[in-house]
Amino acid sequence: MEMPVRVDTPAITMHEPGSAVRTRTRSWVLSCLLVDVAMLAAAAAAASVTSTSPQPLSVTWFVLFSAATIGCLAVLRGYAPRMRLEILEELRHVLTTTAVAAMLMIAAHELTSGHEIDGSEVARLWAYAFVYLAAGRTGLFVAQRRARRSSVAGTATLIIGAGRVGHLTASRLLENPELGLRPIGFLDKDPVETNGDGSSVPVLGASWD
Repeated sequence: MEMPVRVDTPAITMHEPGSAVRTRTRSWVLSCLLVDVAMLAAAAAAASVTSTSPQPLSVTWFVLFSAATIGCLAVLRGYAPRMRLEILEELRHVLTTTAVAAMLMIAAHELTSGHEIDGSEVARLWAYAFVYLAAGRTGLFVAQRRARRSSVAGTATLIIGAGRVGHLTASRLLENPELGLRPIGFLDKDPVETNGDGSSVPVLGASWD
């Protein structure tokens, strides 16, 4: 006689009020924007102070470059909350957006001015912007990781399905708090008894609860 096989495909759901999630999302977006604006202002100041060109960039071009960089980051979802905080991937985005902003500034200067822009000035601004933005984003990500590991920024999470895979999922989330998902319980009407992965997470009810 063939024994029935239990289908064990857990689902994950956030157990938080929508207002709390929206507040945390706005906080993350605001933090990223403030860091980026501060770093771009510092980059513009550094580029201006170290300039040796007889035709340095004006404040208007610094502002346009900063706006283009922030716009490109927004297009690449640089201000969207993310589960994995991949610093190397973020640095790639910063490199791309600052390079695109520099090219847009050159194109805009060619279309609106009667003389060529000093390429060394643009290169200097791009280099400072990349370094400062990269440092700001790295610091922000490190702070966020620390907050998640201390459960300050983790989202309370329910796992629907308390089978072997469900317990393994809970174990992985507990081992990797930097993902930002903090398991608080299982929902399963027929949980599997186990002393292994995720056993510290209680069963709180059935899946329809």
